[in-house]
Amino acid sequence: MTYHIKQIDNQSDRSVALTNPLTGTSKRDCVLILPAPAQKQPYLPEHPPEVNKIEGNPNYTKAAATALNIYTKADNYCFWDNTDSAVNWLGENSSAIQSYNATAGELKLIISPGGTISFLRL
Repeated sequence: MTYHIKQIDNQSDRSVALTNPLTGTSKRDCVLILPAPAQKQPYLPEHPPEVNKIEGNPNYTKAAATALNIYTKADNYCFWDNTDSAVNWLGENSSAIQSYNATAGELKLIISPGGTISFLRL
């Protein structure tokens, strides 16, 4: 089973960009999400992006080549399915990997007013 991002709630006052390096030229999972009230929140992707799988604990540079990326005013985050019932993420400007432990399924990606990210199971 896999994780899918079913909703994206941008609570910050800046636009955020979601990118997927594995979509190739289709760019289906690449989107600019405006802040509220310019865009109704949460944003509901027409095709919920699948969270790509990466085993182990890569550094940011290695993760950026495979993981979904969300660019916020706080940092550029990579996030991935760690293949062990969790979504991990790492910011370009941080060294600590963070985790959201949950079985695979539909997730909400939340961008806080400060630009940090978190996840919630739907």
